Amino acid sequence: GGGQEEDVDGRGGDEVGDGQEESAEKSAKETRESEEQLALRLKLPMLDNLLAMTLGRLPKRPEVETDYHFQCVAALHQQLRNGWVEEFKAPTAAVLSPDEVSDMVGL
Repeated sequence: GGGQEEDVDGRGGDEVGDGQEESAEKSAKETRESEEQLALRLKLPMLDNLLAMTLGRLPKRPEVETDYHFQCVAALHQQLRNGWVEEFKAPTAAVLSPDEVSDMVGL
């Protein structure tokens, strides 16, 4: 009793709080998307070569189609590349001049 409504869904009924939560989720999603776009644009030949040499050694299982195997290898390559950029983008950006960053992304 007491006139208070029970918080059934655990999210609370505060519209301001809900808006802040949605805004934070949207911001996090936009950050992830921009990191993925940056990862796609960065020219990282040493990392790409290392990943290609390493992942190229993964054996194809006999029951897996060749095309599917290479799609999986390519997806894994991109996931590892995205993780690298996410993990190390701040130190890289901090030590490079704007011209060097432009060169890396091909601008």
